[in-house]
Formats: sequence, structure tokens, C-alpha cells
Amino acid sequence: MLIQVNNLTKTYKTSGGITTPALNDVSFTIERGEFTAIAGPSGSGKSSLLNILSALDAPSSGEVIFNEENLSTLNEKQLSYFRLHTIGFIFQAYNLINTLTAIENVEYPLLLQNISAKQRRLRAIDILEQVGLGDYLTRFPNQLSGGQQQRVAVARSIVTKPKVIMADEPTANLDSKTSASLIELMLKLNEEHTTTFIFSTHDKDIMDRAKRLILLKDGQIQS
Repeated sequence: MLIQVNNLTKTYKTSGGITTPALNDVSFTIERGEFTAIAGPSGSGKSSLLNILSALDAPSSGEVIFNEENLSTLNEKQLSYFRLHTIGFIFQAYNLINTLTAIENVEYPLLLQNISAKQRRLRAIDILEQVGLGDYLTRFPNQLSGGQQQRVAVARSIVTKPKVIMADEPTANLDSKTSASLIELMLKLNEEHTTTFIFSTHDKDIMDRAKRLILLKDGQIQS
């Protein structure tokens, strides 16, 4: 077991003192290597759940146990280390650094991990070739299509060899053909690297291809 979620609740409070529940007593487990989609209508709690699983936000109550470590016991420095070395992120808006080339964007998290320049370059080239961008290493984001930018983001997420990749609506800005190609790529990486993928998504194609589907409605698991 990689992740265990116990009785997770998240409530947001506005400046006026109004409380809005986002998650209500959510419990489930995720095994290593799973390709899991978290789906549900807008406002169902998908993004809140993904942010808590990613240690980007804290629950109001309940706990997330990641690889036998309770995230609620970690301080901010430990959480930052955990995110850098354990989680790979893919965002809807790509979140590439516009002033860096494709290979430099992929190298960046390795730089934060203090990997040597030679090893950074070798690993970045290897993963960019795996995602079909071996001929685009020195292109800047504005010289790439949306699908190519998202492939760079996928390469960046996996180059650190994380235990899990958290993907927030990764195909939302892509056309159907590019989206299908990206899903195939992530399935291939899931199988070849045995990396766990967890998606927050509205994309029916991701839901259909997921090996595990968690449906949320009004902050609770439906199935």
C-alpha cells in the first residue's frame, strides 16, 4: 500500500466566517503502481483531495499516510522535501518556465535536488526522448504546441523518479487527438516505470482508461 486516507474532511472558511465543506469523511487506499482517476462534477472536492494528497494543503481533520508516514506530523521543511523527492506534478496550465528551454525545464527539479549538471542533462535528454521530444530539446515553451508543452510537463514530473505523479486536469486544454496521445504516453510511463498516477479529471477518456476510478459527489465517495 502506498497511500492510506482515513476519515479526511476539509472545510474552507471565508473572511466573513462562512464555512464551505469540500470533503466529508473520505477514506480509501491506493496501491503502488495504480493508475487512478478521481472524478466528479465541479465542486465535488476533486482538487481539494488532490491538493491534500500532494501535501500542498492540510485537511481540517483526518489523515493521509504516505508510505507509512503520516503527513500531518511533518513540519513545513519536511513537507517541502517530501514534495520535491516523492511527488511529480502535472498541471492543467503546464506551468513551464517560459525563459527556459524544454530540456532546462525538465532539468529544473533535478537542480533543486542537487543532481550534478552532467547527470541532469543525461536524465533530461533520456526522458524527453521517451516522450517523443528528442528533436525539441532547445525549444522554448512558446515554440511548442500545447500537446508538446504538456509532454515537457510530463517529462519534468517523472525525471526525478517520484513515487507518485499527481495530475490536475492534465488534458483539459488539449484537443481530443492530442489528449488521447498524452493518455497513451502516461499509461506507457505508468507501466514501464511502475510509477503511481493519480488524476483529478473531467476527461471521460482518462476515466475509461484508468485502472481505478474514485467518484466524488458533494465531498463524499460514491464508488
